[in-house]
Amino acid sequence: MKQEKQDIGDMRRLSIPENIPLRWELWRGFGLPELIRSLILIGMASLGCWVYMQFSTSPLRILTSIMIVIAAGIIASGLFTKQNTRLSMYDYIKYAVQFRRTQRRYNDIKIEEAVMIEEEI
Repeated sequence: MKQEKQDIGDMRRLSIPENIPLRWELWRGFGLPELIRSLILIGMASLGCWVYMQFSTSPLRILTSIMIVIAAGIIASGLFTKQNTRLSMYDYIKYAVQFRRTQRRYNDIKIEEAVMIEEEI
């Protein structure tokens, strides 16, 4: 009887192959959350270019603005696309900054104090 229950339990499990994404993706590693972040970055670049066009008198200001917005889109898509490890470059940078903030700094301790602390231990 126990074996019958195990068989039924095994049949209820659903195994999903590794290469099938569980969410909608525009391309591999770039889904809806990454698209929203990229659009925000592109919107900020567009706003900056609009301000630049309002105050600039350069004849190449339109071309420069278009190139900046296209570059922002390329950089944003590369920055937010998740790699095979399911981490993007943005995630790596975020975790590196977080790790750096949590580390203790010993720049203010003088050598004499360090020796005294070591002797106490």
